[in-house]
Amino acid sequence: MFLKINQITPELLFQAEWHFPISYKNTVTSIEWLIWRYLVSKYLETEKDLIWLLPEVDKSWIPIQINGNHWNISHKKDLVFIGVDSWGIGVDIEVFKERDRAFLNIFTDPEYEMLWWKNWNNFYILWTFKESVIKYYKVTLDDMNKIHLIKVLQNAMNIDDIYFNIQATLEYKGVQCYVISWRCEDLIYSVCTCN
Repeated sequence: MFLKINQITPELLFQAEWHFPISYKNTVTSIEWLIWRYLVSKYLETEKDLIWLLPEVDKSWIPIQINGNHWNISHKKDLVFIGVDSWGIGVDIEVFKERDRAFLNIFTDPEYEMLWWKNWNNFYILWTFKESVIKYYKVTLDDMNKIHLIKVLQNAMNIDDIYFNIQATLEYKGVQCYVISWRCEDLIYSVCTCN
């Protein structure tokens, strides 16, 4: 597994444009897409001794695998969070902010109780848990209510210098998924694997 959270800087954008000289509109999504291509290609070159040009895509032009590795991306603010794993991966990063209180009711009281109480911090933990599962399975947000929180543990770990302190088991269509998560300042991020 490879994880990377990078701030989008002018220097990083310059490196990405130099490696992937493509024409794009100056939109945040296009810039983030260019950055993740660059970061994933550097990982594959450095760690796997592979040269990556274009990924295999599905009918909607979404890359599925890169040289046998599954990838996933999430971006918020000026950050790009990428994950690469040979078995499959889903990642999500969210900016912590209070919203309309009605959003708190998206999740069930028993799910909040597993995280001790109903508040915005736990809302975003649950959201990133479930969205990382959604991204792992490549389904839609409409499937969020089909994902159930089974167990939560406090467990500190470090993967590629990214820290996590929550480990959870979720279930989607009878299959258990494993998610790790962390809140760092105003960001909450989660990673899902099912192996």
